[in-house]
Amino acid sequence: AGLHPVLNPSELFSGLSSDQESSIYPAVTATMEGTRPLLVEIQALCSEIQGEGDGKYIRSANGVNYSRLYMLLAVLSKHAGIYVGNKSLFINVTGGLRLQEPATDLAVLMAIAASHLDRRIIPRRAFIGEVGLGGELRTVGQLERRISEAQKVGFRSVCIPYTSNGYPQVEGIDIVPAKNVREAIEKSLQ
Repeated sequence: AGLHPVLNPSELFSGLSSDQESSIYPAVTATMEGTRPLLVEIQALCSEIQGEGDGKYIRSANGVNYSRLYMLLAVLSKHAGIYVGNKSLFINVTGGLRLQEPATDLAVLMAIAASHLDRRIIPRRAFIGEVGLGGELRTVGQLERRISEAQKVGFRSVCIPYTSNGYPQVEGIDIVPAKNVREAIEKSLQ
């Protein structure tokens, strides 16, 4: 019966409106749409399926820049010991959104690691952070606004880059700092 307003877009795109705890490999991040934080779910599937011909693995990335994806795969291999080059990889950003900023790197990487290792991400944990070529996690702008949005939607913890300058204090959500990709994976997969 006509159009209905979307009161909370983050809830719509974050996957929490469905039963997130039954899904194995999604990771949620907070991206900025202008000045508004928006939570989005990133899904990954690593599979043995091959394309045409021997040794041809499929790479499909909906909503993620291919160059950025290949850089993240190289970092995952070199600095976390997780090599997915011998598997097909499918990445999807729910809702048809396109990720444009590096602050979403950590969530993309966590979704891939969870699928490849066949391990669950700790329920109701979000990921915010840029990933550098050395495997280090880098802080991003408007971190407190992003964390607050995750808390409002129902996330209990957020994995962010470690800093010696302290962390935003947002009531009702635990901060899980990590210095690098390997540490984020160790702290966030069950």
